[in-house]
Amino acid sequence: MTPKCKFVSFPFSFFFLFLYEMASKVLQNYLNNIPIGKYNLNKTSIGEYNKKKEFQPICVPTVLIKDDAETWLDVCSNGLKVVYNGPGRTNVHAAAIRANYPMPIEAGLYYFEVDIIDKGEFGYIGVGFGEPNVSINRLPGWDYKSFGYHGDDGMKFSSSGVGVSYGPLFTTGDTIGVGINFFNRTAFYTKNGIHIGTAFENVEGNLYPMIGLRSRGEIVEANFGRRPFKFDIDYYAQSIFDEIKENEVLEQEWVDRIIGGDNNNVDNEEISSTDFDSLYLEEDEEDAEEDEDE
Repeated sequence: MTPKCKFVSFPFSFFFLFLYEMASKVLQNYLNNIPIGKYNLNKTSIGEYNKKKEFQPICVPTVLIKDDAETWLDVCSNGLKVVYNGPGRTNVHAAAIRANYPMPIEAGLYYFEVDIIDKGEFGYIGVGFGEPNVSINRLPGWDYKSFGYHGDDGMKFSSSGVGVSYGPLFTTGDTIGVGINFFNRTAFYTKNGIHIGTAFENVEGNLYPMIGLRSRGEIVEANFGRRPFKFDIDYYAQSIFDEIKENEVLEQEWVDRIIGGDNNNVDNEEISSTDFDSLYLEEDEEDAEEDEDE
């Protein structure tokens, strides 16, 4: 269900991207310091970008959507925990699910985590992201314009069923984080709070967080910021934001992609002027439907 957006007054000198996290209303600190507006107020492109004294809401992922999941996946009432109940015999029994919104390029950097509650029978679990038209009958990374890191073999997959060795295996009790740096268009993963390196380059598009499961008994839970992350994203983000301040070329390319509509999360043709004094908050008013007991 599309959430409603609530208008609140806030000084423009603090042009921050705000999240309205469902239920807990917790805002991750790093999203308070996004560079757009703060570092680009005098740039010509920002002047062209700011054509109206109004601000379109920037919606961010908050829950996983049952209606955008394969039927073998059960989504708990919080919209975050997912259980695989399919036959799990071959790859045709793979099942994936997407979040309710794409990761916003306007944030510059976006990060979420997935807790592996139970690896199930084989631990065929994929964590990643993809375009909205990516198949939900395949693990993330196998389909065109999807990307994934898989726990059973430690391989990364990018628009292909053939993987490349990337990181350690992950299993019950592990937490896998996914981050996209929209400035340089790279993606990275973390395991249990440790950065394990760049996984993908030239990442672009309207990308939704995705989780894929394929063997019986697998259970995972997404964290879009309602709970503290294992990885110190605040410290990491600050280093990225400091770097972008010193790299005008990369910064300008990022702004140009926002103006050009590289991510369709907002109406990028006409957004706020530099003297606007308001922001929107996103608010989810409905929880995901409760699973039916089987």
